[in-house]
Amino acid sequence: MIQIRSAVKEDCKNIIKLVQELADYQKLSDGPSLTPEKLEEDGFGSDPAFHCKVAYDGDKCVGYALYFYGFSTFYGRNAYMEDLYVSNNYRDKGIGSDLWRSAVKETLEKGCTTFDFSVLGDNLNAIEFYERKGAKNKTELENWHAFRLDKGGMEHFLHS
Repeated sequence: MIQIRSAVKEDCKNIIKLVQELADYQKLSDGPSLTPEKLEEDGFGSDPAFHCKVAYDGDKCVGYALYFYGFSTFYGRNAYMEDLYVSNNYRDKGIGSDLWRSAVKETLEKGCTTFDFSVLGDNLNAIEFYERKGAKNKTELENWHAFRLDKGGMEHFLHS
């Protein structure tokens, strides 16, 4: 039986293994640079940067949903999901829905009015999954585009 629960620091090594699986699935050859130690420091210290739900089949971690809180000047408190991932052999069993549902429930209880996330354009299975669950594509509806400054870009911007 699959158990969904909030992650604890002892889950960090298993979460990083799943992050690597996700990187492989998305054909991101470099994979994550984040270590289990940094994940523990950032998520389980006095000022956690994220929250995470994990799915276990016995003692095997088979999925996770990692998200964090933010604020919108239009909507107030919100949440952003960085990752929702379930190991290949455990897909199509409702685990992704259960992980996401657990995260959404918590964010609603915390007063969030929106729950945002991004999906790679070629990940059609994920797009269909989210649309079936009622999610709306912000690029299509509102013409929003996601941007990022990486660390080098941030440093360049500060000195420009």
